[in-house]
Amino acid sequence: MANVKVNEEIMRELTQEDRMGLDAIYWHRCLNAPLLYQHFYVQADARMEYAQERIRQLVSKKVLAEVEYGGQYPALFLTTLGVAIVKLLRGALNGAVKNRRQMDRSSYELKMNPKTIPHQVALNTFVLSVCSKLNDGIEYQYYDEKFMPTAAESLMPDGMFEFRDYIVLLEMDMGTERAAHMERKWNNYRTFLEYKGPFYQNRDIIMLFILDNVKSLSRRKRTVWASLGRFLIDKIDGTFEVYVDAPAVLQNILTEKEAMKASSELLPGIGLKPLIATHGYSISPIRAEKIAPLGFDAYIRKLTPAGKVMTQDNRPQEFILDIWLDGRLSVLHKIMYYHNIERALKVKLGRSIAYLVVVPDERWINKTLALYDARGIQNVFFTTIVRLEGEKLNKALFQLDGLGTVHHFSNMGLKELVYERRIKGR
Repeated sequence: MANVKVNEEIMRELTQEDRMGLDAIYWHRCLNAPLLYQHFYVQADARMEYAQERIRQLVSKKVLAEVEYGGQYPALFLTTLGVAIVKLLRGALNGAVKNRRQMDRSSYELKMNPKTIPHQVALNTFVLSVCSKLNDGIEYQYYDEKFMPTAAESLMPDGMFEFRDYIVLLEMDMGTERAAHMERKWNNYRTFLEYKGPFYQNRDIIMLFILDNVKSLSRRKRTVWASLGRFLIDKIDGTFEVYVDAPAVLQNILTEKEAMKASSELLPGIGLKPLIATHGYSISPIRAEKIAPLGFDAYIRKLTPAGKVMTQDNRPQEFILDIWLDGRLSVLHKIMYYHNIERALKVKLGRSIAYLVVVPDERWINKTLALYDARGIQNVFFTTIVRLEGEKLNKALFQLDGLGTVHHFSNMGLKELVYERRIKGR
């Protein structure tokens, strides 16, 4: 970066909100007036007009540059002077606080083609919203792709959150990625997962595929899921997790994940533990602990008075359990590869155990499994909250055949099928 003399008067005139806003523009490459107001100037109990006036002052002093890109408000980038000011403001902080992001980006390097600005603004809107929802005590670092540690030679996500125990990679999708481009992306992820750089070693990885401003959310989600199913599902095993959804949904998933880490309760938040108890089953922390490395939510069983697993209708009454209400694709991986997982469980525990998955509803799971030709897998059972609340367990549990026919069971032997209905359409 060229040497730039920073006017002391400009530095003195910067408000605390100006300083925070300029710093954020540096790390996020560009912001606009609504984002600066919502996340920085509003802290001073100011109105939007005040934020816009401060922005005009910074533009007039050539600290910020406005770039039109078709949005209601222009994008705001740091000028060479603006970058110099940010680095001066950051100097004292960096000496006292460890910051793993690189500090050597120039205003030229932070610039972008106006055609890509809508994508960047959407990404930054998502990221700043997440940051505002995370509790103050949570340690994390956000990296725009310009500041990320190298993931792989050909892989560069749009952004990344680094938490203490795991890393979240962000992919912002606005409905423009074609099938061939997604295939290349998933192949790049495969290479990354097989040959992680040092920064990413021994950490769980979550990828959030953010669907923003798409014409049909459900259709786009199915398209992305189908592509992942063809090219990457074998790698989505829980140590690598994938979510595909709208920004608000993914923001909640990420912030709730951090909140749940502070809770020791099994299956928190959805009242499932007492619901399981009404059917005579209990969650075993000991068994859940043994199974946890394989990535299931819990292990449930019905016990005899002597504390042994009860046999009812010639079947041991025990299941490994996943709650699939958040759309995480590792559950789909476990369904599709359950025959392999079951063999591993048999080695680990000395017996086979059925897999029970709680899903939103019958139509949803039928559509999802139909995408991957994964209906009718043996020893995998489904249920819903509604069914658990209103039916005996043999009627609450169901399976789907290859034509989308729903069957429950005549008893808890789970062998004799009882026809319910056929779900039409995919």
